[in-house]
Amino acid sequence: MARRSGQAVLVAIAWEPTSVLSVEWVGRKLVLKTSASKTVEDWGMALELIRSGKVQMEPPLSEASFVRLEGVQGAFEAVFQDATQLQVAVKS
Repeated sequence: MARRSGQAVLVAIAWEPTSVLSVEWVGRKLVLKTSASKTVEDWGMALELIRSGKVQMEPPLSEASFVRLEGVQGAFEAVFQDATQLQVAVKS
């Protein structure tokens, strides 16, 4: 859906093989960028957006999304098996 000489941003991780025909990208001179939100600045901006209410957290984060530190391993295992769980947040 990107315009010629535009860009596409991958903001999620595909856990299954994804087919992309290079002719569709090369012919339209698209740039593919990825984002994993791993810098301190990224997390700071995200937390401020959440704190200020500018980002709606429901339904991506529900009460079930918050786990205590000792439950992190089980929570991550569950994310890989449950396609409806999007995020896990650790609470103290």
